[in-house]
Amino acid sequence: MRRARPRLVEPLGLGLLLTGLFVALGLAGDWRARLGGFQVLWLAAFAAYGVSVACRVRWRALPGAGALVLGVGLLARAAVLPVTPTQSDDVWRYLWEGRVLAGGEDPYRH
Repeated sequence: MRRARPRLVEPLGLGLLLTGLFVALGLAGDWRARLGGFQVLWLAAFAAYGVSVACRVRWRALPGAGALVLGVGLLARAAVLPVTPTQSDDVWRYLWEGRVLAGGEDPYRH
């Protein structure tokens, strides 16, 4: 049990870093208006993810590793949930297609 604690510091630290980066992305507002800052934050988040993937074999045996991955994923997603999608208009098209389908029509005919 004593050996697991020091090893748990690495994944917890990276998980907190990744969650913090997603919080910063969530607070950034319109990502198109601040594209340079968005790219820097996204690159840092990708680097943290890459380090996590590289270390996954060492961390697999840690108690609660699966719960930690799930928790970081949910926290990171919750951090950007209130942000309006600004990188693509696809979300609005999918919503429109859903409304058309729910009305019994074929969206590809419109």
